[in-house]
Amino acid sequence: MAEGEREHGRPDVDRSEGFGERLLGVLLDRAHQMPPQLIAPLIAEEVAGVGGRDVSIHLQDYEQLVLVPLPGRGLTEAESSRSPTPPRGRLS
Repeated sequence: MAEGEREHGRPDVDRSEGFGERLLGVLLDRAHQMPPQLIAPLIAEEVAGVGGRDVSIHLQDYEQLVLVPLPGRGLTEAESSRSPTPPRGRLS
């Protein structure tokens, strides 16, 4: 029997890391030396590669009141929205 195969001829699947860990690892490996403006398209590309679609990345504004969509190739255009929780020390 070949290495990495079970009795029934099916290959062994390495389940030592989860799907999310694998995706994050790929992103970190590819992104650590990229310019910031290419990170969003990289994320959209990797998510599309695993069957995802309509990728939208939101960043919090400096006052932490609004989530602002990050523009970029491959990202879905979305509208800004209020942050779900008020910043510490402030009441909404």
